[in-house]
Amino acid sequence: MHSLAAVLLLAVVLQQAPAGEGLGEEQARAAANVFGTALTRGDSGLLVSILPTKGKVRTRLGCLSPEEGVFSPGQVQALFSDFLRQGTVRQFTVTRVDHSPGSHAFVRTEAEIVDPERRPRRVEIHLTFHAEEGRWILREVRASPP
Repeated sequence: MHSLAAVLLLAVVLQQAPAGEGLGEEQARAAANVFGTALTRGDSGLLVSILPTKGKVRTRLGCLSPEEGVFSPGQVQALFSDFLRQGTVRQFTVTRVDHSPGSHAFVRTEAEIVDPERRPRRVEIHLTFHAEEGRWILREVRASPP
């Protein structure tokens, strides 16, 4: 009986929690790993789960794409699809996560790529996420040499 009351109380508390509350380092790391999985598998469609349903994503992709600017989610997928048609990502590692729980997260990653000119490279990819719709949403991607 006490267990049922505790479960009901927890359900009420969770329903009253602001959207994004409870989004912490583990969830930010998981969102970054979704990004990495999309690149290492060569499937930009996997990005959908971390892209916004409203608004745009700022990109500065360096050797991954000559395009720089602010793009819709579909355009972001297309940028990565273009890269993945000719280039590959061999390895992707999250190296650092800084976050403000339920607000924003900055994730630093490193990747080993083969660029479209078939040159192997190491790049740092910095991801910025905002807590929206109860999940971490990608809002910025910057790639640069380490």
